[in-house]
Amino acid sequence: MVGITLAEAKEELAKEGLRVGNISREQDEDKIPDTVLKQSIEPGTVLRKPLPIDLTLSFIDITDLRNRPEEPVN
Repeated sequence: MVGITLAEAKEELAKEGLRVGNISREQDEDKIPDTVLKQSIEPGTVLRKPLPIDLTLSFIDITDLRNRPEEPVN
């Protein structure tokens, strides 16, 4: 799942009869937001029963500049 979007991961997991478990987020400005960075079970692991797969997704921190005084640009 690493490297694909959350929507794509949900589709891929559903094809295998699996589902997304817990979602956490980690800042990574080099990735598109909601890209899978990590998964709880290693790729290729054989599961005896379907388990939810926990995912870590990328996000970009955007500072809220509303209501802040404007600063002159030099």
